Amino acid sequence: MIPHGTGLLPAGVRPIATLPLTSAEPESDVDDSPDVEVFLRVLLDGYESGDTVTAFMAAEHADPRIRRSLLLEDGVPISAAALSAHGPGVLLGGSATPRAHRGKGAQARLLLHGLATAAREGHRFAVATAVEGSPSLSNLRRAGARVHLRRAFRLG
Repeated sequence: MIPHGTGLLPAGVRPIATLPLTSAEPESDVDDSPDVEVFLRVLLDGYESGDTVTAFMAAEHADPRIRRSLLLEDGVPISAAALSAHGPGVLLGGSATPRAHRGKGAQARLLLHGLATAAREGHRFAVATAVEGSPSLSNLRRAGARVHLRRAFRLG
């Protein structure tokens, strides 16, 4: 139930995924300490969002506690993904591939890289959200995620 006077309205469902961590080898074509500005350019280009969402994503992913990764193709960054560590688990943050580089499996490769890296560091699980029906949710499912639907809200 939504507390009265919050201004929140139901807005369908938002999947939440829990994933086991794999012991696979990390991806060799990943830069795990990219320049923040380059990372944000790739991430935000992939999101193709409006000004408000772009500003929020930029602020959130510029935080120094966020681990940023870029997948490189011939030295050119083609996809971005972020995660943050929280005790025994990791939260998978924004992940996006600019339109010109979609269809190459870049996001799935970064996802598996992040899971493998987190496992090597001793984390036990990962959590993520994604839009229902999105390629991101499909990638999470292919990586072994258990997907649970939860109610989403928006400001009214």
